[in-house]
Amino acid sequence: MTPMDKYKKAYMKAITDGDIQSAQDIISKSLEDDYSLDDIYSMIASSMYDIGNSWQFNDISVAQEHFSTAISQTIISQLGLQKMPVDYERRKETAALFSVETNAHSLGIQMIQNIFQHFGYRTYYFGADLPNAHIIKELKKIKPNYIAFSITLSDHALAAIELSQMIRDENELSDTKIIIGGYAFHNRAELKDHIEHDYYFQNVSDFNDWLSEKDR
Repeated sequence: MTPMDKYKKAYMKAITDGDIQSAQDIISKSLEDDYSLDDIYSMIASSMYDIGNSWQFNDISVAQEHFSTAISQTIISQLGLQKMPVDYERRKETAALFSVETNAHSLGIQMIQNIFQHFGYRTYYFGADLPNAHIIKELKKIKPNYIAFSITLSDHALAAIELSQMIRDENELSDTKIIIGGYAFHNRAELKDHIEHDYYFQNVSDFNDWLSEKDR
């Protein structure tokens, strides 16, 4: 078992116990041990995938899944503040991020937002489950360089297919690149073939590596 595996095991126990202080202490210790932001996000994402699977198989309760998510959201927000870049002016690119209509889950897209910010992008975060028509209205106002959205369950695919086509149909967004990802693709990889996109990332580490390469 690697040191990060030990952190993951301890983190999962803390969040399924609802123990936010212990979870925060684990993240703080991993930062002190010089683990990167990418390492920590990957650990949190992997933990939440495992918790989602445990919930599906009734190995943990609905309550445990809910407060595991709530604690992880709090920690991701705290990490975003700690790792905020000093100067946005070195990069003029922007990104709009959200979970698609019908998708109430936002944990993964919050990590992607933090990573965008870490690399100096100005981000616009719309949250979760915003109707497609309202998303398009806001996107036309800001005309971002990148649009990133996540799909947690295969049930969200229809909304994602509709939204991606709506984006492609807007002349004002013709230069905007679409990034997709989310837990749904882990179980049904073929879904991405039906959604208009420019980039697909299987996990936060792949996304971080891509941005890092672009930054060179």
